[in-house]
Amino acid sequence: MTPAWTRLTWTTPSASIITVAELKSHLRVDFDDDDDLMSDLVVAAQAHIEGPEGIGLALAPSTWS
Repeated sequence: MTPAWTRLTWTTPSASIITVAELKSHLRVDFDDDDDLMSDLVVAAQAHIEGPEGIGLALAPSTWS
């Protein structure tokens, strides 16, 4: 029998857990050339951890049905 949690659908992904400004501060980056890349990397990392194909840990509130 398939566990009930495997039938869940991710309806509203969670908000970003860190802003680009926070990431840049942590990394001590003071230029804007790579902001889009940094944003994409944060989204990809968070989706890898949280998402339907990820390990299923919620880093921030999201909606499932």
